[in-house]
Amino acid sequence: MAVCEPLTRRYREILPPPAISNNSFDHKIYSSYLVDGDAADAVGGRIGMSNFRVFFDLCDTLGDGVPHTTAVFTAAGDGSLWSEKALDHVMVCRVERTIMFQRHPRARVLGTIAGSRYTYLEGGTLVALDCSTGEFSSSQLPATKYSWDLGSWPFSFHAVQGHDGDPRLFILFFDEMRVFSRSRGGDWRVEKSVQLLEATRGLPGYDPSLFKDKLQGAFKLLTIGPGFVILNTPCHPARWSTISVDLETMEVAPAADDMGKIVYQCELPWPPTLCTRYAGQL
Repeated sequence: MAVCEPLTRRYREILPPPAISNNSFDHKIYSSYLVDGDAADAVGGRIGMSNFRVFFDLCDTLGDGVPHTTAVFTAAGDGSLWSEKALDHVMVCRVERTIMFQRHPRARVLGTIAGSRYTYLEGGTLVALDCSTGEFSSSQLPATKYSWDLGSWPFSFHAVQGHDGDPRLFILFFDEMRVFSRSRGGDWRVEKSVQLLEATRGLPGYDPSLFKDKLQGAFKLLTIGPGFVILNTPCHPARWSTISVDLETMEVAPAADDMGKIVYQCELPWPPTLCTRYAGQL
């Protein structure tokens, strides 16, 4: 792995965690991610090429796919060190499997929202890593009429940032969409819901024949952005346009063609300041 600083073109190579390099057959890396450094540097920043951490979630090779340990690489000045954090107290699945080996894992990384990286565990447990402190915490999703089993289809589960900057979670099951929010320090609750088949009636491109079979009416996620998601029905993409759903009002509207996941907006300076080779020709 390499940690890069694009503006300065500096990078630092990181070897695999000791648990992997010493005995690569017992463990595997489930995911890895960059976290702020342990302490502020000279200018008050908590992350830089000499002050950062990389977390490696490790699973047992023959286990159930749930991370049990995090190997932490800490960069401090010109040196570095490895440490480990046990995850057994937070990575706890609340359902038992009847089959030892199943085709789908019991954990799924949902991504980083509002400064925390979320991992979903089968049974309704959500584990959050605070990317500034490196601390883990867990919370519970409420019981629903649908199963929280990751093998369910066409159930899908995603994380997104709300209009207020706080994290939201939403599920799609057939044509129903539910949005969950969390009170400070508490568990998650249903905040909004919408029946998409009803909400999309009358929109340009709507064709009731697309939804004769309920399985064909399963909406799919295309893009997330602050306060909204963009969905489509992939069964007949030429006959059905994409739609956007406002997570605060749950209003549904036609959407532009999908442009991929919106991470952040960036506007390059003009005239360019990074390229000096042809400065005299601009």
